[in-house]
Amino acid sequence: MIKGIKSSGKVIYFTATFPYVVLTIFLIRGLTLEGSGDGLKHMFYPDITKLWESQVWLDAATQIFFSLSLSSGGLLAMASYMPINNNFYKDAMIVSFVNCGTSLYAGLAVFSIVGFKANMDYKECLTKRDDFLMETIGRTVDIPPPGAVTDLITLDDNGALKIISGVMPIAPLCDLSNFLSKSVSGTGLSFITISEALVQFGESSPLWSILFYFMLIALGLDSMFGTMEGLLTTLNDIPFTKRIPKPVRAAIVCTIGFLLALMFCSDVGEYLIQIFDEYGASIPLLIIALFETIAVGWFYGIQRFADDFRLIVGHRMPTYWIFCIKYAAPTLMFVIFIASIVFKIIEGIDYASWNMLIGQQDKKQHPGWSIFLSAFLTVVVCMWIPIFFVLRTLNIVKDQKDFAYFPEDELRRIHNLERNPEPSKTEKVLFCFK
Repeated sequence: MIKGIKSSGKVIYFTATFPYVVLTIFLIRGLTLEGSGDGLKHMFYPDITKLWESQVWLDAATQIFFSLSLSSGGLLAMASYMPINNNFYKDAMIVSFVNCGTSLYAGLAVFSIVGFKANMDYKECLTKRDDFLMETIGRTVDIPPPGAVTDLITLDDNGALKIISGVMPIAPLCDLSNFLSKSVSGTGLSFITISEALVQFGESSPLWSILFYFMLIALGLDSMFGTMEGLLTTLNDIPFTKRIPKPVRAAIVCTIGFLLALMFCSDVGEYLIQIFDEYGASIPLLIIALFETIAVGWFYGIQRFADDFRLIVGHRMPTYWIFCIKYAAPTLMFVIFIASIVFKIIEGIDYASWNMLIGQQDKKQHPGWSIFLSAFLTVVVCMWIPIFFVLRTLNIVKDQKDFAYFPEDELRRIHNLERNPEPSKTEKVLFCFK
């Protein structure tokens, strides 16, 4: 980070490709495990009713924002190093498809291992249930329903077995789909579910563990390169911080980030991660993306943006993307945001707590101080949008004088484009092009 994009770009060649190698190894190994097919079936046959939950849509939006580095400044920082006539449209399409393909590819590896873990838990549950039934009624077939009167096995005062008439107790319920559904997500998926599965890989468990967690380190470094570059590029454009030497500036930012991250390594670090992830990243990223699309589609003007697209790429902007930027994307994000807020008001703000006794996550309500912290994080991240809108409107904050040069005439000559082309009928009707 100190040496800049030229140095970090070389490191990314390794951190971006190494996870694919590890995922391929884990996919091959996972497909050979017992129960992997159940995990893949669970992946490709989702519960459609979950689509009615706003949290699912918020999580999906957050996943796309993080995986594509949207709304965090990373893409803008990286794009600033590209030549002006770079075909960003082709790059964006390639990255988007590769991203979705990678998510699917990683899902195959993860769910094959999750299916193996669920299958092992299911067999363990069946063993415990059979032991319970043998101790209770002396058989594992023709089981009477709970509450029914039946013959039960018990011990008399001398410790001898005897049969009495009693009410059938509830036996342990073993359902494979239930074990698959209970697979934890987030950090718990890496440090609980996958870890427990790796332990059962036999003598080679240490090797698999080293590969898996080294892959996570590579993914973390790869993600931070983009995030940090966005922050450092922004600081480089601010007159005050621009005076600080670049190596010192990068060292200060990385040190502050390291010190702040130490709290996530504490006993309550998992719960702090949930708060910061939900209210310091997920919701703020959605809000930032909403205002970005509104700014481009309505304030800057979708026609001006389409003209810029045409100059740089060399052809008209597809109508589908114009419609998405101006109407579909802002509407969808606004609906997700409002639905999430309404859902949290109705259902309450909860968090996932790991219950060691039953070996699964429980939902608990946030205490008052964490609700305040959650609201504080969201406000601190998003308040700069209205603040600078007011400052720019009142002309208190002005544009910098050193605008980047936009070679409009040169781009027009490169792509052999005519000046001020006539908009199509669809553009005139739907988007008010002139």
